[in-house]
Amino acid sequence: MGEANDSKSLTVVAVPFAGGDKYSYRALQSASPDSWIWTVLDLPGRGPRRREPRLREIGAMVDSLYSDFIAAAPQVPYLLMGHSMGAVLAYELLQKICDADHTLPEAVYFSGIAAPGVPRTRYISHLPKPEFWEVMRSYKGVPEGIIGNADLRDYFEPVLRDDFAAVERYAPLSGNVVARDVKICVRCGEDDAISDEDLAAWADVSSRPKDIERRPGGHFFLLGSPAETVAELKALWSADNRQS
Repeated sequence: MGEANDSKSLTVVAVPFAGGDKYSYRALQSASPDSWIWTVLDLPGRGPRRREPRLREIGAMVDSLYSDFIAAAPQVPYLLMGHSMGAVLAYELLQKICDADHTLPEAVYFSGIAAPGVPRTRYISHLPKPEFWEVMRSYKGVPEGIIGNADLRDYFEPVLRDDFAAVERYAPLSGNVVARDVKICVRCGEDDAISDEDLAAWADVSSRPKDIERRPGGHFFLLGSPAETVAELKALWSADNRQS
């Protein structure tokens, strides 16, 4: 683990990105103080749940995550986070948590994707195999050990294509972006292909203070600099931020 001497225990509920599973945030967990509690939600059809049928729609994924969230009963107060597809799922999970009158997270960390109300304009799921894997390489989030191994590519490709297709078809499930009374932090890599306008649109999802910035790096900047990401999560958790 990371720092050992941090008396303040934090609970982080994390939602994985496209193709990810419960191990997707290991770099962040390793950089975190030992007192932090990580609850990484998982989806069927990948990782430890690879034998279960995959889900191909955001709505079905959110329903599955919500059931697991309730079963996990994370300690409160807690933070909610998601990256890329995981940010979309975390946003919709937040809606379900609020609508069901459960305790809201202290804050939410969204990263690596345009705001929910922004129409999707990049389509990847239909690309032929060579072009598809070139895009995966450009994201610098899929290990080269997978990209360079034909058998592993064949194993992971259906999951990745399904996840990308789900995001490409996505529109906010409530029909509109609903502002929630929760503090949000939004991050995106400086080299990621997301416009400043589409990033700034995340401000519409909360009536509380917003912190929206770019960080050095590409699509997976948060895993490339885990200590900085952990520091941002810690700042969201601080008493001063909770009072803001």
